[in-house]
Amino acid sequence: MVHLGAYDGEDLLSTCLIFPEPCPWLPGERAWRLRGMATDPQHRGSGAGTAVLRETRRIALAAGATVLWCLARETAVTFYLRHGWTTFSTVFDTELGPHQRMWLRLAPSPPGTALDPAS
Repeated sequence: MVHLGAYDGEDLLSTCLIFPEPCPWLPGERAWRLRGMATDPQHRGSGAGTAVLRETRRIALAAGATVLWCLARETAVTFYLRHGWTTFSTVFDTELGPHQRMWLRLAPSPPGTALDPAS
C-alpha cells in the first residue's frame, strides 16, 4: 500500500492511495487500485493532481502492474480521461454519489488474459 501526496511546503495539495488489488472486470491482470484521490479545490488546475497520478502510474508499473483501476467520482471522470484512462461502465450510485469504473493500461497483458491480443 502506498500513500502519495503533492505538497507546496507543508501544505498538502493532492493525495491518493494505491495498492495491489485484482480488477473485477479484467481478471488475470496484474492490477493495482487507486482510491481516495483528492485535490484541494483551491489547487485544482495547478498540476498537483496530475503529478500524483503520474507517480501512481510509475509506482504500480515498477511493481509489475499491467493495469491501474479505480471507481471514479463522476465529477473526476474528465480528469482521468485527459490522462489516458478508459471508462468501463455507465454511471452508478454509491454512498458517496455517482461513480464510474475506470482503468489505465500500464503494460502489455499477461499471456492468456482477456486483453492479450493473442487470446
